[in-house]
Amino acid sequence: KAGDTWSPTVNVAPGGGVCGADVCLVGSTAGAFFGWDITGTNFDGSGSNDLVVSARASGGTGLVYVILGSQLNVTSGTIINVPSGQPNGFVITPPGGRSLFGHAIAAVGNGGDTKGDLAIGALGASGGNAAALFYMAGEAYPNATTGLVAPTASSPTEISTGSGADYASPVRAVGDFNGDGLTDLALGRNFSAGGGLGAAELYLRNNGI
Repeated sequence: KAGDTWSPTVNVAPGGGVCGADVCLVGSTAGAFFGWDITGTNFDGSGSNDLVVSARASGGTGLVYVILGSQLNVTSGTIINVPSGQPNGFVITPPGGRSLFGHAIAAVGNGGDTKGDLAIGALGASGGNAAALFYMAGEAYPNATTGLVAPTASSPTEISTGSGADYASPVRAVGDFNGDGLTDLALGRNFSAGGGLGAAELYLRNNGI
């Protein structure tokens, strides 16, 4: 972006080369599907938004990366390899028995603190694993730390499970649906629900999450 106009072309060369965007995040592992879904939120509560990127097939189960916004304030055209470049941030892993974690991600605002929280869909379908929807609370990045670290304040909380390869596809924040001051979320089930009729499921957030 130059001034108030967007460049008409963006030339991103995976694995290296010219980056035509302000910053290019490039996956380090072929077949991990890094960049499958993307959102932004102030996950660490620092005041600037962080970039959240999923790699839904990383390690066979999927990972979600939170790259701190301070890492993106770099010279235009910078290429950051993830995870091998070890930018400051978090790497979120699914619990056992879940796969394609990060098939869909959504920023769902903050609860009782200033940290941005996430909803994460795991499509399942591989290895006989059930599909699932998770809630992940934001947390501060540890002092005197560099690189990608695992969250320590909490782990992904499983909100619901489902079957079928379309569960939690997509996951979306829908704003304050019921007027209680908290951001709610919804997920789609476009063919497995209702004998092929499809469904949209709404989840109302409470003060517990």
